[in-house]
Amino acid sequence: AVDLSHLRSNFHFFKNQLSDRTRIMAMVKADAYGCGAVEVSRVLQKEGVDYLGVAYTEEGKKLREKDVEVAIMVMNPLPREFPELVRYRLEPELSGLHMLYQWLDFVRDTKLEGYPVHLEVDTGMKRLGFGSTENDQVAEILRSNSGIQVSSVFSHLASSSRPDHDSFT
Repeated sequence: AVDLSHLRSNFHFFKNQLSDRTRIMAMVKADAYGCGAVEVSRVLQKEGVDYLGVAYTEEGKKLREKDVEVAIMVMNPLPREFPELVRYRLEPELSGLHMLYQWLDFVRDTKLEGYPVHLEVDTGMKRLGFGSTENDQVAEILRSNSGIQVSSVFSHLASSSRPDHDSFT
């Protein structure tokens, strides 16, 4: 189990290092890495976290069912779960053109306007995210579709823990 008083202390330590304009997302996927997603999420919500991140729609749904109201990003949404995402006010991560087009079809069919999404950009891992060759296409899609409201753009840094790769990172 996690010491919730240490969690609060650590959260505020890092929050105090940031600009007041900087939003904080806490990853609580995999049951908050075994620490108890509901308990951890409730504490972080009370302390002022802006977002929670989960891997799957079902994880976000369980948090909503336990009265967690803060915004939740789902990192691996499946198109068949899009209606459930909306029903539980969960925000999908879109990390490729195929998924982006599937989301656009869904918002057009359901007449959603301005629904929040998160975009992952590939900055070197070559695993997930929009590649640099897709920038113009993605920008045009976003400009011409009101069914999407970009809440964040992020990347998974490929070499952030290796000081010899700092210039790349």
